[in-house]
Amino acid sequence: KQTMYPIQLHTKDEIALLTAVREGEEKLGQVIQTVSRFEDALVHPARFAVLGIPEDIGPRANKGKPGAHTAYADFLQSFVNIQHNGSLASTDVLLLGRIDVADLQEKSTRLNASVDADLKELWSLVEAIDKRVVAVVKPLIQAGKIPIVIGGGHNNAFPMLQAASQSGIQPLGAVNIDPHSDLRPTLGRHSGNGFSHAFDAGYLQKYFTLGLHLNYNNRAALNRFAEHPDALAFLSQDEIIKHQISLTKQVERALNHLKHCSIGLEVDLDAVPYAESSAKTPAGFDIQHLRGLVMLLASQKKCVYFNISEGIHSDASLTGKMISYLVTDFIRNTPA
Repeated sequence: KQTMYPIQLHTKDEIALLTAVREGEEKLGQVIQTVSRFEDALVHPARFAVLGIPEDIGPRANKGKPGAHTAYADFLQSFVNIQHNGSLASTDVLLLGRIDVADLQEKSTRLNASVDADLKELWSLVEAIDKRVVAVVKPLIQAGKIPIVIGGGHNNAFPMLQAASQSGIQPLGAVNIDPHSDLRPTLGRHSGNGFSHAFDAGYLQKYFTLGLHLNYNNRAALNRFAEHPDALAFLSQDEIIKHQISLTKQVERALNHLKHCSIGLEVDLDAVPYAESSAKTPAGFDIQHLRGLVMLLASQKKCVYFNISEGIHSDASLTGKMISYLVTDFIRNTPA
């Protein structure tokens, strides 16, 4: 049943089952903090709250590949088995739980995005996810926490920005490390139009896509940038390669555009070549480069949340490990 806070909290026992204990070592899962009531999270001293959204309805509603509901479990398995060796302040991190979307995910399994009536139903399920994400994330931001959210689809950028904006964070910007701008038209709700919806609703004042692929953004999306040059901007992967633009300069370009804004930091795993994701690609930022971007952005600008989306389970368990690296990079580099 849905409570006021639609979240399934992690328990110590659940984390213990995932943690591979080894004599003479301490794993993060042995010390990571959890809460037994959501209200306790709001007064907890930890700065970061880690949570998952196990759904792939958004990508499927965008006629994309299924599977994004699997990334959080992959991440969790990897994250709790990191060495607790003093390099990460575990007291700063709360391992919260999963936003409760299982009923919506279940409903979506019989729907086929190429059937019009089903597609509309998928869109309305995404709107239901939006409401639940806001119900959990908004009180966390209001309590001064920095939510670290592992999706799910990139549709969840919209409720994240809504939650931050409605918490009084203004002006609000977003940096999206992604081959796609996700500025598709606002017809329905899906993973391709989270930022268009947020911009049109007034939640998002400034937006920057870092590493956009010119081959995979339609004319309407590129026109949108041209129509709102003060608010919307991008740096393409094509330009980065051609002009050999350094990591530091890439971040500088993004942050110059987002002056005076607090930012939501968004990473779509489609940005990493050959990563298991909703739109797998051979081109993009390798994981070292992506980690560098996350470290620099986290250290140089006040991030109000970090959202990692579109990952899909991979047998080599590298999806979870990749997300773990990004999460720890973000935590270590966010100034107190």
